[in-house]
Amino acid sequence: FIISKCTPPLSEPEMIKKYRNQPKPSTSSANKVIEVKPNGFNDDLQKFLALDDFKDFTVKIDDREFKIHKLILAARSELFAEMIKANPDAEDLELKDISVETFECVIDYVYTDKPPKTQNFIEVFSAAGLLKIKGLKNIAAGLLILSLNNEKDLKNLFKVYNLAHKFEHG
Repeated sequence: FIISKCTPPLSEPEMIKKYRNQPKPSTSSANKVIEVKPNGFNDDLQKFLALDDFKDFTVKIDDREFKIHKLILAARSELFAEMIKANPDAEDLELKDISVETFECVIDYVYTDKPPKTQNFIEVFSAAGLLKIKGLKNIAAGLLILSLNNEKDLKNLFKVYNLAHKFEHG
């Protein structure tokens, strides 16, 4: 029952043209952090992450349990919003296709809107796609592109992306 609206990806030549027109990052660009200016709302959400108050949902991954706020999760993830709408009384969920480290990055983004603190952009991109968190998916894709060293890497990435898009959306 999951329906996704999306725009078709750019063709490989369009993406390569777009990539060529951007300034070339240095070889150490994968280690750079995108700066996001904080605002009061994000600071307030970040405080809720640290507190156990009002946490009403548990995500289980392996032996780890993440206590979180259902409302915040549903507001940031289209998939969780759909699931919670379908079953408002749900109190927990077990995820099998996401690692603990990657889900920590996801939750950090959900509460802070900050880019992930990891070099494993592919896993974060995949998790963001699975959980339907558009902003995180876009950030992970951008960081992944910045981490590529040459045009051949970029072409391979777009081929994989287009195949994944076809698989996901028919």
